[in-house]
Formats: sequence, C-alpha cells, structure tokens
Amino acid sequence: MYSFAIADGWAPDVLWAWTQASIDIEAAVAAVDTATAALNALIADTAWDSDGVRALNEKLVELRSRTVLESVELRDASDELRRVGS
Repeated sequence: MYSFAIADGWAPDVLWAWTQASIDIEAAVAAVDTATAALNALIADTAWDSDGVRALNEKLVELRSRTVLESVELRDASDELRRVGS
C-alpha cells in the first residue's frame, strides 16, 4: 500500500495535494459502494436455478467480493490520509 506520509510542514502545494487525494479517495469509495449495491441487486435477481444464470450469479458474487475488498482498501487509504492531516 502507498504511504501518504507528508514531509515537514504544509506548503500550499502539499496541502492542495492532500486535499485532492482526499476528494479522489472519497469519490472512489462512493463509486465502489454504488457498484457493490448494484451487484447486490443483480445477485438477487439472478438467484435462479439454471446453469447459465447460475454461472452469471457466481461471477456477480465474485465481482461483489472484489468490490468489497477494494472498498476496504480505499477506506484504509482514506483513514491513513486523515491521520496524516490531523
């Protein structure tokens, strides 16, 4: 994982970079959360008993797992960025 540790002081360009990183991470978290919610709905809609739909459902479950993992990683990065800014 990347470290967001900032060197001594808060020069304007560093403050701007920190602020922009915070905004970008929060936007990414929102996008991943939206994707996870959409995948949850698709998983429920494809919980049928047929081979093709079952395969689609399994793929959607895998994608949801990956988006949940990505969300956790993004939230960790956001928490680290907040700690640096404190």
